[in-house]
Amino acid sequence: MMYRYISTLFAALCLLFLAACPSGGQKAAKGDEYTFDTANANVPKETKIYPHYLDRPYTDIHEDAQQAWFLVETSYLVVKDKYDRAQKLKESSDPAEQAEGQKLYEEVVGEVQTVIFGTNATVEQLFKSAIEAQPDNPLNYATYAVYLKPRKRYSDATQYVDTETEAIDMLDKAIEIWPDEPRFYYMKIYTLTEPHQAHEWIRSQGMEMDAIRTRLKEVSDIYDELEKRDPDNNFVNYSRALFLAKIYVPDFGDEPIREIIRELRKGNAKPQGRFYYPPPVPPYAHDAMYPRVYAAQEGAVYVDHWLHWGNLDPFAVNQLVRLVDGTSTWPQDKEDIGEVMYMLYALGRIEPFDRTFFNLQLKCLHKQQEAQNPASKEASELAAATRFLNEQYLDVSNKLYRDKLITDETRFGVLAIEDMENSTLAGKKYMYKYMQGPQAAYLKRAGEILGLDFPLPEDPEKW
Repeated sequence: MMYRYISTLFAALCLLFLAACPSGGQKAAKGDEYTFDTANANVPKETKIYPHYLDRPYTDIHEDAQQAWFLVETSYLVVKDKYDRAQKLKESSDPAEQAEGQKLYEEVVGEVQTVIFGTNATVEQLFKSAIEAQPDNPLNYATYAVYLKPRKRYSDATQYVDTETEAIDMLDKAIEIWPDEPRFYYMKIYTLTEPHQAHEWIRSQGMEMDAIRTRLKEVSDIYDELEKRDPDNNFVNYSRALFLAKIYVPDFGDEPIREIIRELRKGNAKPQGRFYYPPPVPPYAHDAMYPRVYAAQEGAVYVDHWLHWGNLDPFAVNQLVRLVDGTSTWPQDKEDIGEVMYMLYALGRIEPFDRTFFNLQLKCLHKQQEAQNPASKEASELAAATRFLNEQYLDVSNKLYRDKLITDETRFGVLAIEDMENSTLAGKKYMYKYMQGPQAAYLKRAGEILGLDFPLPEDPEKW
C-alpha cells in the first residue's frame, strides 16, 4: 500500500513539474483554432448568435485546460489514497498503526484545505495559457470558473481569499463572447448559490444560507436572462422554484410561495426539461456519466463536472412540498397543489435522469385529507385518491422486493419507495421504470377523482 501511494504521489509531482515547463502544457500557438467542425471555424467574430452547439466555432476547451483538469484529478487521487490509508491504519488492532493512522489523518485534513481547495499555480497557469491561446473561446473561461468556484487563494499558511468572485468574472467574460449560451447563466446561478464542492469533499462556510439570501435579487435577474435564452426548458422554472423553497424563511411572507407556484405553472406547461453541464461536457447530455478518478487514467474524466451538476436537491423538493402544503386549503387551492403533484412527476423526466420523487405524492394530500369534515364530499374524494396511491405504492414495493432491490420486510409500501428514492441507487436510470409509470397512472386516476388536469403524455408507453 505504501509503495502504491509513493508511486502515485511521485507521478503526480512529476506531472505538476512537467506541466509547469514550457513544453509540458502542449500550449497551442496564439490564435490557433480548436474546433470540432472546421467548416465553422471562420464564423465572423461579430456574429453573436450561433444556431446549434455543434455549429459553434468551439465545442471543446483548449488542450492546456484539459491538462489542468487532469492535474486537478491527480491531486484528488493522491489525497484520497492517503485518506483511505489513514482510515485503514486507524482501524488496526496495533496501537502503533493506530497512532500512525491518526497522524496521517490529521495531515490529510490539512491537505484537503490546501491541496484540494487551495489554488495551484501550475494548474492556474494552464487555464490562463488556454485562454491566451484562444481568447475568443468562451468555454475556456467557463471551465476555469468551475475550478475557481470552490477554491481559496492563500497569501500565507493561514490567510486566504475565496476565488468565487474570480469565477463570476470568468463567466461574465464567457457571456460577453456568447451572450446567447444558456448554460453560462446557469453556471453563474450555481456559483452564487451552491456549496463549495470538489470531488467528494465539501467546504462549508458559516452563515452560508444567509449570504445566499442577500443575493436573491441578483439570482432572480440571472434566472430572467436564462429563461429568455432557453424558454422551453422546464428545468429553468423548477430550478428557480426549488431555489426559492430552499432559502425561504417565514420573514419572507407569502410572496415567495406565490412565486414558486407561478414557476411551477410555467414549468408544468413545458413538456421537456434538460440539466445544464459546464464545459467541456456538452451543454445537454442524454445520459449522465458516473466517472471516478483512477490511477491508470490518461486524461481528465471531468469527475466534478458530472458529480456536482445534473442533480436535484431532495431537501429543496421536500421543502417546496411542505411550503405549498402548509399554506394551501382544499378545495380552494387544489389547482396549486395539483401543480406540485405534477412537478414531482416531471422532475423524473428531466434529462439526463437523476431521481424520482414518487414517495412525496402522499405528502401533497395527507394534510388536506386530515383537514376535511369526514362526512364531506371532499374527504371522500381525497380518501379515494389516497387509496389508489397506496395501491400503486404496494405494487411498486412488491416489484422492488421481487427484484431484491429492497430486502427489509419492515419497510413496505411508501416506506419502501422512500428508501429506494433516497438511496445511492436513486441516480440509476433503471429506477425510472419502477417509479414513473405508476406515478403517472396515479396522477391520471387522481385527476379524474379530484377534478385536476395533468398534462401527461397521451401515450402511456411514454409515461
